[in-house]
Amino acid sequence: MEKGYIFQISKDLENYKKKYTVLWASFVLSIIGIFLLFLALIENFKAIILTLIIPVSLAFPLLIKAFFRLPWESGDLVGMVIVSGLAVNNGIYLFESDKSDIIIKILDKGRVIIVTSVSSMMGCVPLFFSAAEGFVKSLAFFVFWGIGGSLFISLFLFPLIFWNPSTTVREK
Repeated sequence: MEKGYIFQISKDLENYKKKYTVLWASFVLSIIGIFLLFLALIENFKAIILTLIIPVSLAFPLLIKAFFRLPWESGDLVGMVIVSGLAVNNGIYLFESDKSDIIIKILDKGRVIIVTSVSSMMGCVPLFFSAAEGFVKSLAFFVFWGIGGSLFISLFLFPLIFWNPSTTVREK
């Protein structure tokens, strides 16, 4: 073949392997950093619960991709890193509330959680529909469904974890 038309597949694969390794490492480091930050700020086991929002939020887009047999792309890994930071915001809103009961906290902060989550999700819609197949489309897909998973967890799973019916009190 003429010079410039030779492909070195093994070299290309090695470069992709390095890029994916860096993305996975940045994802793991972001989760560890978030956990350490929560541990320093909250100083109890709730930091673990807040950090667990991340893998549960990531399960939504991963399950959708698995169900529809969609390919795994580099945009997905970048989306995982982004969602690892965005997904915990709803939990932070809940723990930031000065109310004592989790149900009252959700009633207190529910509007903020819904508005921030839905606005972030809607910001991904133009990217998803305007982009051709590839990095940007997979990134928008992952962020959209990851934030949707975080919204679901915040409004439905958190109350199940922290709700204690014997301590429910009416607050104004």
